[in-house]
Amino acid sequence: MRRILLMGLMLWFQSSIACSIFTSSRNVKALVGANEDGDYPYTYVRFQPATDDSYGVVFFGYSDMQAQAGMNEHGLFFDYAAIPKISLDKPEGPIHCKGFSDLLYSCKTVDDVLANLKDRSFNLRYTQVLSADAQGKSITINAQGAVERDKDYQIITNFNACNIKDKSYSCLRYEKIDKALSSSTPISIDFFQSILEDVHQEGKITTQYSNVYDLKNQKVYLNLYHNYKVTHEIDLAKELEKGSRIVPLDQLFDTFNFATLNTRSRHPEYFRETMLNDFEAEGFAAGMQTLKTFLETFPEKKENIYAALNQVPFSLMARTRIEHDNQPLFYYYLEQLNHCQAIWESQHSNLEAAKAIFDYLDDQGLITDVFSFNEDKGYLHLVLGESILSKKHLNQALSLTKDDAVWQRKRINHLLYALD
Repeated sequence: MRRILLMGLMLWFQSSIACSIFTSSRNVKALVGANEDGDYPYTYVRFQPATDDSYGVVFFGYSDMQAQAGMNEHGLFFDYAAIPKISLDKPEGPIHCKGFSDLLYSCKTVDDVLANLKDRSFNLRYTQVLSADAQGKSITINAQGAVERDKDYQIITNFNACNIKDKSYSCLRYEKIDKALSSSTPISIDFFQSILEDVHQEGKITTQYSNVYDLKNQKVYLNLYHNYKVTHEIDLAKELEKGSRIVPLDQLFDTFNFATLNTRSRHPEYFRETMLNDFEAEGFAAGMQTLKTFLETFPEKKENIYAALNQVPFSLMARTRIEHDNQPLFYYYLEQLNHCQAIWESQHSNLEAAKAIFDYLDDQGLITDVFSFNEDKGYLHLVLGESILSKKHLNQALSLTKDDAVWQRKRINHLLYALD
């Protein structure tokens, strides 16, 4: 069950996610518009204030807060769009653990980004990124190369941007955006929102949220679930003053979109997402009360609810890890990312809640995957500095691996080695 969740969150490696992203610098403005399209309705924003050696940033994404898009306090922006796999003669090298998002902590401009990328490859074969800055410069980058803009605007959707030059692509969304931006119309927030509305999607793959970024003034204008009548303004400077936090996008709005509520309540992750937010925001007791309410309200879905509870500790750990050092926790579990840093330490309240959930599942005999339970619990105890308990559960997980589970044994032994 947990392995399915991991793969579902790997947005960089999916080709089914569709997005429309465009930028323009015109009439003394530098704006970006972005529709984030997909089939996962639980969307979040993360505010990360500046430190002595990093800039303040806002990131947008899903439950684990692996950054889909973001902008920093200097107006530097990026956003990903999925594309069909790029096939190249050169071998696939290691994927950078933090993707593109860590560049927002240290770069002010697109030129800074390009200077930083000289030291590492962009090896994600299923995605491309558009980056833009407050000075009006933008660039698109994927594993095949970089595409500089030759107009006062630039667009990416879900085909390889390297195909734009010879027009070997077919995308109605791209063509609509190109037609709108090719006019001499002055750009504005309203104009960009009208374009986003025109190319938004509905159905299985639907527009979950839309953003217009004002890069010069470091503001974001947010529309949730393709409702363009209600906009929430994010003033980055003011939000960063409130401290580091992860907030569900719907909590930014006074009114809730009924279509969003209906979609969420029918989604397979409804129980996990709801309990996750309550455990994180209000603690173990509140989360357990939500569990009790679910069991009373949906007695016929008891197995689904307990399966969801089994996933919550991992999600709490993932939230903590992304806040800790901007690294997605699930990288530890994937062999192609085995160069990423797996060892970290924290005493975050989320981790205590995760430990209490693990103990409850064990005491009540509700564990759905004994191997994953022991590996995750062993990892949690390692992060908390509880080496004896960590070794106990990691060794138990190790004893449950099959003969051909080479990668599982390798990653567990890596943790055990760190404990010696």
